Amino acid sequence: MKSQLAGLATIASLMAAPAFADTALVSVSGSSNPNLAGATAGTSCCGGDVAPAQSPLLVPIAFASGSNFTFAATGLTDGAGTGPTGPDGAYLFGMTDYGLGIAPANAVGVLGLVGIFLDNSTPNGGSQPAGLDFSGGLNFLTLSPGLGQMFWIGDGLTGTGSGLSQIFIAPAGATRLFLGTVDGFEWSNNSGAYDVTVNYAGLGGAVPEPATWAMMVAGFGLAGAAMRRRRTILA
Repeated sequence: MKSQLAGLATIASLMAAPAFADTALVSVSGSSNPNLAGATAGTSCCGGDVAPAQSPLLVPIAFASGSNFTFAATGLTDGAGTGPTGPDGAYLFGMTDYGLGIAPANAVGVLGLVGIFLDNSTPNGGSQPAGLDFSGGLNFLTLSPGLGQMFWIGDGLTGTGSGLSQIFIAPAGATRLFLGTVDGFEWSNNSGAYDVTVNYAGLGGAVPEPATWAMMVAGFGLAGAAMRRRRTILA
């Protein structure tokens, strides 16, 4: 009976706190221009920025459509007349549309951390999506941006100091995730960086790692063996 309870307890604990399938620790420079996400080398934009020198960071994680992501960002960047600024950014700002196939975000914090999901193709201004509006701030728990839609991440938490991690869902066709910062032009003049932990939670929710699956199988085995033993005794 004790083995049965131990096995069931193991299963319950693992189901209550599933492990993320992958994690990437990256540094996002303040000069990372999100408008250059997926752009070919030599593409220029926004007052002299050029790919790949000012391109946003490509996160080294392979994922599928519908996968969930959470972020935890710290650090400071500087530029755009703000002084040292954290991942949530400074004053709210409507980003400029440069027509490169990346939809700008509205009402986001200057120098704040933003992301863009793309497929394997080069962004095309002729098929650019509509931009997202963050007039409501960072007070959301989940967000499902479309391909090429810039989305505000900030420090990865709802509001200010709430401690609730936001979940961002990869759109259909997405194969790449880029991280950059908010500005109006000349990202090349920005300094500093954000240290970002990117957690990839797998298709439709958290996916246990191989070691976690092994523990779950062991738990089921213990529970099954105990139940068979109990039936034998009762018989």
